[in-house]
Amino acid sequence: EDIAGYYDKLLQVGGVGEPDQRYRIIVPENHNRLPDHLSLTRILYCSPYAIKRIQAIVKGRPAYIVPSHIGEEELALAVKLNMPILGAHPDQSHSLASKSSARAIFKDAEVNVPPGVEIPVGGRQVSSNPLTVQYEIEAMDNPDQAEDILATLATLVVEHPDVPRWILKLDDEHGGRGHAWIDIGTIRSLEPVLDRLKQLQRPPPLARQREAVGAVEAGLRRSMPRRVGIAAAALYPSWIEFSAAMVNKGGVIEACPAMVTGSPSVNLLIAPTGAVSVLSTHEQIFCPAYRFIGASFPQSSVPHAALAQAAEVIGTCCYKGGIIGHIGIDFVALKESGMLRLWAVDLNIRYTATQASFDMFNFVCGGKFDPTAGTYLVPEIIEEEEEAQTESDLASQQLQDENMSVVDEGSVTTDDTGSVAAPRSRPVNNKVVDVGERSEVESVNSNISRGSLSVVKKLRSEDGSLLDSQWERRFYVMNDFVSHSNLPSIQYAAFFNRCRLDGVCFDMQERVGTAFNLMDSFASGVLGILCVGHSPQEAFRELAMALDFISRQVGPSDTDDTPIALEKHNFRSVHSTMKYLADKLSSHAPRPLK
Repeated sequence: EDIAGYYDKLLQVGGVGEPDQRYRIIVPENHNRLPDHLSLTRILYCSPYAIKRIQAIVKGRPAYIVPSHIGEEELALAVKLNMPILGAHPDQSHSLASKSSARAIFKDAEVNVPPGVEIPVGGRQVSSNPLTVQYEIEAMDNPDQAEDILATLATLVVEHPDVPRWILKLDDEHGGRGHAWIDIGTIRSLEPVLDRLKQLQRPPPLARQREAVGAVEAGLRRSMPRRVGIAAAALYPSWIEFSAAMVNKGGVIEACPAMVTGSPSVNLLIAPTGAVSVLSTHEQIFCPAYRFIGASFPQSSVPHAALAQAAEVIGTCCYKGGIIGHIGIDFVALKESGMLRLWAVDLNIRYTATQASFDMFNFVCGGKFDPTAGTYLVPEIIEEEEEAQTESDLASQQLQDENMSVVDEGSVTTDDTGSVAAPRSRPVNNKVVDVGERSEVESVNSNISRGSLSVVKKLRSEDGSLLDSQWERRFYVMNDFVSHSNLPSIQYAAFFNRCRLDGVCFDMQERVGTAFNLMDSFASGVLGILCVGHSPQEAFRELAMALDFISRQVGPSDTDDTPIALEKHNFRSVHSTMKYLADKLSSHAPRPLK
């Protein structure tokens, strides 16, 4: 009920009338009677009353399912509901969602990929490289098959002696959980071999290269168990377990560049007709162990038009492979010989967490995104003399009264010292003027009229004349999964009351601030955060303040430092990483964005 109430008020503030009539929350009646390990899709499939409720709600209306991951269970549910899925058939989505299949798609699209190789499952890998011999990966009954992975890695090291780090990725993992890495420079026994290879002007004779591969493989065999880093040590405690998983599941080995300048990502929508649209771009944020903990919008690593073009080409290739619906593409930006380059590194065939954050951001801000320019613009608001109270104003006031975290102009907040102060004034230094069609401006003005504005607004220039459009930029940073062991002990109403008093809120007047993405009740110990600002610095500062606030309310995380505990509760790593990035951005003098 708390979650439904939160989103009711959020929708009202966004101008949606009677929000309880616009969506339904269906709880499968058998969720308490079925085993916990079953998926939500399976539980819904086994709850006939919930199925009948959904069918009654959508009866006679166009309807389709927007899933996350698509499998046989989702397909069976779609058949039972008699609804199409906006997504690929499970056969295509499963076969193309792996790391090795993603590399094949990127190559087919003629998009750059890191140097590397695919490790198949249970088949024979035939290499065209004369340095390698054919090898077969069968069942994991033979532990020596893990040596094939080291042989392949040794060949890559000899071919690319300048690569300082190699990453091994399991085919069926996500969010960095299936990553392991080895820093070649830390293995001293390899230094003489690599130094000789770096000094050569041309490739040595084949016999010398094979000799180098053998020496590197021997060094890796001795050092790998001690030197390898594993992102999810709770799942794969040692090199033995990780290499066994790679043999059984397949994966890829890829180079990690020496100078990574960013990790941009692109969310696409592939229509059933084949049309490919760029929905959003983000700069991904990782903990040191390659674990995804958030993203900032928009991406800032490479030219926006070049990134959009590369993503659209990949989307077209996905469509040819039978993929439709939402997909996400991850890239790595790097400096190579003084030139900025882009590598495609991962493909997510699903509706991603970053796209969900953008949809929420787009709803509360009511602007427009230009993927080729990388700008998200909202209309600048100029106040007129006449005041008018709207339904959205009443909803915004009710939201404050019910201790929610979205406030309008005039709410009490606190300054940085914690004392009660007037609402924080936010600098407007990102003004962009764009003269366009009247119909577009009228559409934007209709969006403004649905916002929580306490006065009549119009778009005017500084001299008072009406412009077709006058815009300001907005940026945000998000984390979709902040988990704290003490969060279940916090009362819902008390938490949001403290948010309002401490200024951890979203200002619908300025369309900046903090909004929470509640995926479950506080009893689950998990919430999501979205922080919007006039600049990247302001957005990160808002997030750091929100995480500081949570830390004050629930106390420091009481989890220990064991891999299993860190896997379950990530608040400590998220808090420290985001605070570091906020401080780093704040240390640079802000510049007006044009």
